[in-house]
Amino acid sequence: MGAGFGAARRWRTCRAQGALPRGMVGAGGELVVATAVKAAAAAKTGISTKGVLLLAITIFLEICGATCLKLSRDFTNPVPSVLLFFFYG
Repeated sequence: MGAGFGAARRWRTCRAQGALPRGMVGAGGELVVATAVKAAAAAKTGISTKGVLLLAITIFLEICGATCLKLSRDFTNPVPSVLLFFFYG
């Protein structure tokens, strides 16, 4: 039972009750709706490449910031102190 199961069941119920417009009943209309249901299900469960890339960049910057925090030695070392604000900003 995928994410589109509810939509497919509603489609069958409406078709059986005759609640669909004429143009949507038949092989062509059913194909369009089935394709739309599959596309909606795939969109909900798919993992975005952009999201994964942004997460990886964020984790990298967090690690760099934590490293600079340790290297700054209570903000007495100027280079890591400045980089710390860059990485956390």
